[in-house]
Amino acid sequence: MATPETSPRPPATPNLADDPFVALGSPPSAALPPAYRLQFALHAAVAAPSVHNTQPWRFRVAAGPQPHVDLLLDSSRELPALDPAHRQLVISCGAALAGFELGLRGCGLEPTVELLPSGDDDACLARIRVTDLHHADARSVHLLPALRERRSYRGAMTTERVAPTLCDELMDSVEGTQDACRLQIVADDRWRGVEHLVVQAAIELSDTTDVDRETRDWTRLNERASDGVPAANWQRTSEQTAGAPVVQRDFAQGRPLPGPEQTPGPAGPEGDPVIAVLLSRADTSADWMETGRALLRLSLAAEEAGLALGYVNQPTEVPGLREELAELLAPLPLGFTVPQLVLRLGYPAQAMPPATPRRPVAAVLVTS
Repeated sequence: MATPETSPRPPATPNLADDPFVALGSPPSAALPPAYRLQFALHAAVAAPSVHNTQPWRFRVAAGPQPHVDLLLDSSRELPALDPAHRQLVISCGAALAGFELGLRGCGLEPTVELLPSGDDDACLARIRVTDLHHADARSVHLLPALRERRSYRGAMTTERVAPTLCDELMDSVEGTQDACRLQIVADDRWRGVEHLVVQAAIELSDTTDVDRETRDWTRLNERASDGVPAANWQRTSEQTAGAPVVQRDFAQGRPLPGPEQTPGPAGPEGDPVIAVLLSRADTSADWMETGRALLRLSLAAEEAGLALGYVNQPTEVPGLREELAELLAPLPLGFTVPQLVLRLGYPAQAMPPATPRRPVAAVLVTS
């Protein structure tokens, strides 16, 4: 019996889900059309960290003879009391840019990035053009699972010390190819001084009604939402936040954590985390974008090493205390004088929180 002729079957294409963490589990083949792979890379972009999980980004895909993607600042998601200059919003967009670059390389597209392109659109923070290499970058493919698993951690750390060699690796991860940022590990003799600045900044911010209101607006107790910080990710009550070795931002604001299983602290004593400060050369929008790119590289390196990463950015958010922080850290790496982010790193003593919700790519996509 003759076998009927059949045409070759096209390569299978995974579904691009609304949930970016689901989509990132199935990176497409580099043989698939570039437009499809570019959409996949946008799922990597929206998985990036952002201040209060505001996700202040949009992506404009421009077709034509020279197609490109513009990364836009969505100022409708601003935090005017905490971040009046949009510094942290732009840092967040820089992290999304780094996620996009990772996603592109992970499916065979090489990005060329122009920061702050000239033109009439002040909201445009970066223009990205791509070249089809037809093969995925192996290192980027390796890092995509770390992007899925990366979390902002607000729980307790163990007493296990982070080895100096691992700290060196984290510092190397920040430098990247742009040489725009440095990571300064706070020395033991400066640790308590930085901790005092965090306390002072936390007190000043807590006395600002508008900052408290913004925090409450971007935290969700029972509400299902695609942004903000859900209660499951607060990890600490208000009392635990104030009593931590380094005072953390109070997302609970007196509200209980959900579920009785999340209220106890760690089983053993809480250790002091490594405090590290991400530094830039200056304090322009370009520096903020580069800070965000460096932050994502650092987050992935920490995830690969089994470290938890969280934020104690309060000293960079209060006028005057940023300068005090820089003075306390001196001597700084040559040419890197501006503290942008203050981070806590260590081995987690509690379960990692779930992924914070994300807006789907369709919600942040602009076509032209």
